[in-house]
Amino acid sequence: MAPASTNYDVVPVLHNSQNSAGTTAFMTTVTGAGTDAIAAGTKYLANPGEVHAAAAVKLFLASAACTAQNLYASMETAPAGTDTSIFTVVQSVDNGATWTDTTLTVTITGTAKAGSDATHKVAVAAGTLLGVKEVTTGSVGAKCTATFQVA
Repeated sequence: MAPASTNYDVVPVLHNSQNSAGTTAFMTTVTGAGTDAIAAGTKYLANPGEVHAAAAVKLFLASAACTAQNLYASMETAPAGTDTSIFTVVQSVDNGATWTDTTLTVTITGTAKAGSDATHKVAVAAGTLLGVKEVTTGSVGAKCTATFQVA
């Protein structure tokens, strides 16, 4: 008989640690992706391995007040010419009914394949949903990925 699965290979385990002040500190990385090429317009990154979505995808739910920061975006194929692909972390405080842009944004243009925003930090209230929006001005290559940290 095979042993019962612990599902550690399926469900990520996040580890919290105590700092010297006795409070619990955490940091996690949130990743969204789109495996398909898209035309000009607005799409949303989905879970890694999936195609872009037409509506915002809930990639993270804040269980406590935290900060979103350090957005990095990468594309397999550069936009080319003057075309751009703009990745923006979006948030919803009403369980996904409406979404608003945050200041965490990366613009990839021309021959570039990656970019980052390590400058902006966004305060996130408990109960807030986070996702990633991609706005393109032309056809862009497949396999877009964006990652940001929540601490």
